[in-house]
Amino acid sequence: MWRFALLFLLAYPTLAQEVIVYGGSGKGRGADSFLERANHIDVISPQVYAVDSLGNVRGGVPERLLNEAKQTGTHLMPLIMNPGFNQEIMHGLLNNFDAQRKVVDFMVEEGQNFGYWGWQFDFENIDHTYKDRFTDFFRMAASALHEAGMTASVAVVPTNDQSEDSGFSRYMQENWRGNFDMAAIAEAGLNRIHIGLETGSNALLKLVDKGTTKEQHVEAGRKTKKAGIELSEYVMPGLGGKENSRE
Repeated sequence: MWRFALLFLLAYPTLAQEVIVYGGSGKGRGADSFLERANHIDVISPQVYAVDSLGNVRGGVPERLLNEAKQTGTHLMPLIMNPGFNQEIMHGLLNNFDAQRKVVDFMVEEGQNFGYWGWQFDFENIDHTYKDRFTDFFRMAASALHEAGMTASVAVVPTNDQSEDSGFSRYMQENWRGNFDMAAIAEAGLNRIHIGLETGSNALLKLVDKGTTKEQHVEAGRKTKKAGIELSEYVMPGLGGKENSRE
């Protein structure tokens, strides 16, 4: 079954509602809901591609979703990721230029074959010392995708570039937030950034161990917009369950 999260695109005067789809194929209510609401959806992004450290890519958009997106005129922008957000895989890829080139060539060919609107980088859990290598990788991909008529997006973890001296905050900054050079990837051709806001409640953010606050989300959003990048925020209705529904 496909799983859905609500997303708001904060790039235009009027908010556009999008649906981001995580998961693979299968018969279920999620797929039916997509068809029912397709006229309200701009972009659909299935999380279906995974890479290894050698640049091999596996996965694909289910045929049913390909056909339904075409039928409804909905843009397809699949996610490509390091499976399980495995850091060793990502570091191996960023240390291997030929492997990166292999990934980019695959994205271009696959996108052209299936008519993708673009791709979203969902590479996470990267040590902050790999920031420049990640930027170079994205620069290469964005250039090739734009030349092929596709858009390029990155899913990021919000940050204000600050952390505590030790503990979880420092771990998050060094492994999940500190590897994104916003200005550099914007200059490299980033069209938009996707951030998992989840909720505007600090109590719920703490409950789910998000590792950030709503104030940090606002500050990160302002920095993103200042860099000239379109900003999209994921919102998860019902995150706190019935007992926290008023949050």
